[in-house]
Amino acid sequence: MAGIRKLIQPKSKYNNSIPFTYEAKVDILHGYNGLHLYNTYISDTICGLLDYLAERQIKPDDVQIVGVYKNKETSFDISVCIDEKGDWLSRPNICKKLESHFRMTMEDAYKGHTGNETCLYNDRNTKGYGPY
Repeated sequence: MAGIRKLIQPKSKYNNSIPFTYEAKVDILHGYNGLHLYNTYISDTICGLLDYLAERQIKPDDVQIVGVYKNKETSFDISVCIDEKGDWLSRPNICKKLESHFRMTMEDAYKGHTGNETCLYNDRNTKGYGPY
């Protein structure tokens, strides 16, 4: 069974140093009366997730993004994902900004996007899904 899984999933999904998938949480109640109800959007890549959110006109101010690893979640700094106007970045700008941020911080969540002109995520589906 493990052999079949390796044929189905992209090789990068087995790289434990980068997120398995990315998740955006949008509080659709905006904390009304202290209540929170989240729509969740997912993608195998951060660039795919940001494209999906932009297509649906979901504003960065309303979103929390996490990188999901095998046994943990890591919050993403939204300011790394937006341009100077406050709009979502798209490829290749998001890739370059994430890699630059990684070089400055050495935080694994931002690793592997354009290092040495290669993307560790290039074998993954870039479609987004949701809301869930």
